[in-house]
Amino acid sequence: MSFIVRKDFSIIQLIELALTHKRHKLRRVLKNSNQNDKRQSVHGFAKNVWRVWATLALKLKPDPFKWYTSFDRTILTAQRTSENSPIAGFRPTDSQLQEAASGLREKETVLSDGVTYYQREHHDRQASILWLVMTKDEKSWGKKNKEHSARSFGSFLNLLASTRLNLTDVSLGLLTSCEQEYRLYKSATKALGLARVTVILNKGYLEKEELLNANRKDPRIQTARRSELARLRNYLMLKALHDESHIVWLDADVFYLDEGIVQTMIAHAQRRQDVGLLTARCTYGPNFNYDKNAWAGTRPPPPELELADPTSAQAETNAQPQRLVDELVKGTKDDDLIPLTAVGATILYIRASLVLQGLSFPHQYTVGTRWTRDGYDGLETEGLCYRAKGLSGAGCSLLGGKWHVKHMIN
Repeated sequence: MSFIVRKDFSIIQLIELALTHKRHKLRRVLKNSNQNDKRQSVHGFAKNVWRVWATLALKLKPDPFKWYTSFDRTILTAQRTSENSPIAGFRPTDSQLQEAASGLREKETVLSDGVTYYQREHHDRQASILWLVMTKDEKSWGKKNKEHSARSFGSFLNLLASTRLNLTDVSLGLLTSCEQEYRLYKSATKALGLARVTVILNKGYLEKEELLNANRKDPRIQTARRSELARLRNYLMLKALHDESHIVWLDADVFYLDEGIVQTMIAHAQRRQDVGLLTARCTYGPNFNYDKNAWAGTRPPPPELELADPTSAQAETNAQPQRLVDELVKGTKDDDLIPLTAVGATILYIRASLVLQGLSFPHQYTVGTRWTRDGYDGLETEGLCYRAKGLSGAGCSLLGGKWHVKHMIN
């Protein structure tokens, strides 16, 4: 079947109609006429018009506070098949492309603090899960080593798809300090059909020299680094959270998840109101337990700290010594939950209502804090359980048995 394009409408005018969303007028223009009019097949005409529309939409700089609609199926299809695609390794299906094309709204703006903020959502979808990941640059996904090739954002998208979650029920929040990664995250997530995508370009709050990997063993540098992570985690979490019920944090260089691990965490939280934060064992090559930030028991204060009763503090430590995950999971079953004092974030589940009640990642040592000085423990993830005390639906636990995730060897 052919459609007729009237001679008195130029291709430029037709493109303008498409760009201004005057589809009702465009349909009137594409109508049957006499045999002397110029004929084009609907496929050829639509392909040309919509390709120009998509190209212009990508180059236009719309009002940053205005919602607008755009979707470039042609470009996404080309990325899917191109060997040089920035999301090589991720292959959306035709049905995913079609579904993602409808009902999208986008906005992008530079906030008052200089942070670039982008959001795209399906206006007719309401997610129950918010998935959060932070990166510094493209190397954050995992470097090449003897056991693995280098990972990329496409590797993460494949991992997300492998969870068998209904992605229309998932919101994705990403924060990076790399402009190239920021642009990639915006474009590469269009075909996923996620309920909402939030991408944040935040350069951070510390000078680069303060976070050099060579200095990470220096306690002062480690404190500054983890404080920075806490601030960035809070920024992403508070900007990305809308009406979701469940939050899942995942380290960018975690490359393997046990099948059903996220669903299991959510199921535990839904069954038990005394469980609001959950984590799982993380391996690192041959190391059975990598995340030392998750533990149960107590840790003694530093000896130089002035305490009213140092004897009682030592007695408490002796009665409840610190026990790490590898010791805690021994003899447990997959259905077991093990109480924790502190959690890590290689994988971390948080009941979203806790954040609405005020829970956040401590950016300073919160255990033992006084008016005139910081505390001595409980920084970043390790202070979450301490901060959650007294909140409705709190409580920290570890998945027992064989549940685990795997971290890249960097």
